[in-house]
Amino acid sequence: MPARRRVILGAAAGTVGAGIALRGRQGWGATTISVADYGAVPGVGDAGPGVLAAIAALPKTGGATLMFPKGVYQFSPRTEVAMRLVGIENLTVEGYGAALKFDGQTFPFMVSGCHGLSIRGLTIDWQRPPFSQGEVVGVAPDKMTIDVRIDPQFPVNGTEPVDAIATHERATGLMTIGGIDAIGKVKQVSLIGPQILRLVLRQPFPFRLGNVVVLRHQVHGVNAIRLTNCGGVAVTDVNIYAAPGMALLIAGCRGITVDRFRVEPTPGSTRLMSTCADGMHFAGCRGTIDIRDCALKGMGDDGINVHGELLTVMDHPDARTLVLDTPGHRTITSHELPPEGEHFGIIDDQSLHSFGEHAIAGAGPGRNEKLTFAKDLPAAIRPGDLLYDADEAPRVTISRCRFLGNRARGILAHRNIVIEKCQFANQSHQAVLIPTNANEPEGPTVRNVTIANNEFRGTGRLGLPHGAICVISRPRREKDQPQPNVEPEPINSDVRIVGNTIIDSGASAIEVGETHDLTIASNRIKRREGPAIVLHNVRAAQVTENTCDPPAPIVIKNTPQEQVTFSKNAGLIFPTGPILR
Repeated sequence: MPARRRVILGAAAGTVGAGIALRGRQGWGATTISVADYGAVPGVGDAGPGVLAAIAALPKTGGATLMFPKGVYQFSPRTEVAMRLVGIENLTVEGYGAALKFDGQTFPFMVSGCHGLSIRGLTIDWQRPPFSQGEVVGVAPDKMTIDVRIDPQFPVNGTEPVDAIATHERATGLMTIGGIDAIGKVKQVSLIGPQILRLVLRQPFPFRLGNVVVLRHQVHGVNAIRLTNCGGVAVTDVNIYAAPGMALLIAGCRGITVDRFRVEPTPGSTRLMSTCADGMHFAGCRGTIDIRDCALKGMGDDGINVHGELLTVMDHPDARTLVLDTPGHRTITSHELPPEGEHFGIIDDQSLHSFGEHAIAGAGPGRNEKLTFAKDLPAAIRPGDLLYDADEAPRVTISRCRFLGNRARGILAHRNIVIEKCQFANQSHQAVLIPTNANEPEGPTVRNVTIANNEFRGTGRLGLPHGAICVISRPRREKDQPQPNVEPEPINSDVRIVGNTIIDSGASAIEVGETHDLTIASNRIKRREGPAIVLHNVRAAQVTENTCDPPAPIVIKNTPQEQVTFSKNAGLIFPTGPILR
C-alpha cells in the first residue's frame, strides 16, 4: 500500500529507545512480550521506561503480542511518545484489566506502517484531565469578564490556557440546552483566589451566576491512539476516559474494524467531559471501515468523523495540469504523492457543479503540488475550484453504536456509508451530518448513503437551524454575494433515510438539500414544534410511509413538483400551491 498523503496530523517528538536483546515467552509460533518483564510493573513508579524497553524487544516480523498484565500503569509527564510502534507485522497490543494513566502532553500510542495490527482490552485515562470545570461566581456588568470557581478535583494556578468554554448541567453531564459554546473567545486568564480563575473574554457572553462551565485547556492536542499508514487494523474492547485531543485517530489506513470501543468520562467521577476533541476520526482511509457496538459520550467534538481532503486549484497552466494548494498550506513530499492512475474528482467551488473524475498520469512535490492528468481536463476549471481523491472513499458501516451526548455531531461523514441500528441522544448539533462543503477541507461529495433503523432523541441542544439528520451542500460564496436565480443541479446523490425513529430532535427531524435520488421512507417522527421534514433543491425524491405525531409540516423549497413523489404518509402537513419557488 503506498504511503497515504495530505493528512494533516502534526509533528510528534520522541524516540522508541535503544534496542535490547529479544526476551519473552514463545507460543503458537509468536512472541509474547510482557511489559512487566521489562520493569513496567502495575502500581510501581513510572511505567514509561519499562514499556519502551519492551517495545524495543518486539520482533518486526513473525507476529508478536505486547502484553500489559492486569493493573494500573502510571506514566510520568514527558514530551516523547510513550508507545511508538513502527513497521511491525502481525502485532497485538493486549491489556485486559490494564489501565494506563497519563499526564501532561504525553502521546500514549503512535503506530505507523504496521500491518495486521490489533489493540485490545486497554483502558486509557489522564490523571489530571486536560480540562477544568466549575461554577461562575462573578460576572462583570459588561459581560466581558467572568470569575469561575474551579472544582477542587481540577487544581489550577492561573497559567492554564482556556481555548474553549461551554455551559453544562451537573445532573446529566450534558451541555446546557440553548447554552453557551465558545471557542477561541478567552483573551486572558488569571488566578484571583484559591481555585478561582478570572477569564477576560474577547466579546460579551450572557453568562450568569451559578452557570456550570467546562474549560477546555486545548481543543485539539494529544490523541490517545494515533494510527497512520497501517493495514488490517482491529481495535477491540478499548476504553478511553480522557485525552487532550481525540480518542482514536486513524489516517491513511486500510481495512479497519472497531468493536466495543468506549469513550466516556471516567466512571465514578464527577467529570463532565471525556476527550477534548473527537471520539473517532478517520482521515484518508481506504477499503473498509467497520464500526460496531461502540459507545461514545462527553466528547468536545464529533463522535465519529470519516473524511478525505478537499484540495484547492491554484493554477490551470495547460489542458492536463493543475497546481494545487493543500489545507494548512503544507509542502508535499515525494513519498506523499498519489500513484499513477489515481482518480480525482473536481468540482466548481461556487456552484458545486461536478467536472467529473479524472485519472492522473503523474504528480510533483513542492509547496504547491502539481498533478498531471492522463487526458485533457474541462476548460472551465479555474483557480479556487476543489479536488478530492475519489479513491480515498472507504466503505463504512456503523452499526449498533450508542451516541450518548456530546458537543457537535454524533456522526460526520460523506459517502459510501451505512449507519444502522444506532442510538443518538443529546448532541449539541446534528446527530448525523452528511455534507458537501466547499468552505471546509473535508470531503468528498455526498454519494451512496444509507441511514436506517436508528433512534434519535433530544439532539440539537444548542438550537441550531438544522435537522437531527442533515444532508446538505454548501458552495463557497461570500457573505454579500447574491444567491443564484436558478439553483444548480444537485451534486449529492443516492441517499436513503429509512425506518428511523426521531423524537424531539433538532429544528427539524430530517433536512435534505441538493440531492438527487433520495428516499425518505417508513420513518416515525414525533415533534413538539417545527417542521418534520425540510427539503430544498432535490430531484427524484420518494417520500413514503412516514408518520408524524402530532402532525407537523413538510417544507419543500426550490424543487419542481414532479420531482417529489408522496405516498402513504400520515401526519405530514403538505404545502399548498406549487412547490417550485
